[in-house]
Amino acid sequence: SPRRMQIHLRRVAPQVVLQVHDDGRGFRVESVMGQPTSRGLTSMRERLALVDGDLIIDSAPNAGTTVTAAVTLPS
Repeated sequence: SPRRMQIHLRRVAPQVVLQVHDDGRGFRVESVMGQPTSRGLTSMRERLALVDGDLIIDSAPNAGTTVTAAVTLPS
């Protein structure tokens, strides 16, 4: 389990960006997407799609995980 987690929420006009990073064991992103155990990641991606947002998952075994969600604010 991770020992350290960082959460950043910032506005990068015209978007709001939420980034969560942990120093846990990580995983191969391509190997979990579409698997029954990835429902949480799939749900996040679907919810962001409803507001034209983007989800980026960066992870690798033994390298932690960074999840970035970005949504463009209405003008």
